[in-house]
Amino acid sequence: MSLLRPATIDEDIPFANLKSKIIRSLIGKLDCLYDDNVYYFTDIQGRYFAQFVDFNARFRYEYEVDLDNYIPPDERDTPPPHIAELQFKAPIMRLFYVPPVHRGRNLQAKFLDYVISIAEQECEPLAVFADCFTINGESLADGAKQSQVRYVQDGISTPKNWMYLTAVQRERFLKAGFRNVRYHDGTVTLPWQQFAYMPSDARQEYHDLMDVLECHYEVQWNKLDQT
Repeated sequence: MSLLRPATIDEDIPFANLKSKIIRSLIGKLDCLYDDNVYYFTDIQGRYFAQFVDFNARFRYEYEVDLDNYIPPDERDTPPPHIAELQFKAPIMRLFYVPPVHRGRNLQAKFLDYVISIAEQECEPLAVFADCFTINGESLADGAKQSQVRYVQDGISTPKNWMYLTAVQRERFLKAGFRNVRYHDGTVTLPWQQFAYMPSDARQEYHDLMDVLECHYEVQWNKLDQT
């Protein structure tokens, strides 16, 4: 018999409007609060917290005009029409955070393995973004619930080694199976921070679109401040 208490479920969750099977799979496994279209999940054992938004990311092809090297429309190298006009929407994992006291236990890797397994099972894409932060006022002894309260109430800051930490997070997403693809509606993140997972059983044209949107970057680790 499990000694863990049941997960709490916010009575305000709009189940009738919730489309994401990934988000649905987490409700009942993790404590869940819902506010302003965001699903706040906290591990029952206090090891991590995550935030998700229902189908809110739209990935599509969009030609970017370079004013310094303008190419007339009839001379541009564009994908076939069925790709150029295609798009897909995906739920977003806005963040996943492990408090310092619980780090070094591969919790993020295990969580990503789980959500990807649901993505595969339900044939549902998922968007994630790499953008590391520190929580203002966080204590080294804080668990997930305390950290999430501080996140909401006290806000976050950009760490001095943000570039290095975010590059490491980028590698973790790639290792988990996400692809670095361009998200044209992104206003906070740059292309190298934007990722999506496309389930293997998705229609081929969606995999073709992922190929067109994919970005290729080489991280120059020797130039990044790790401290």
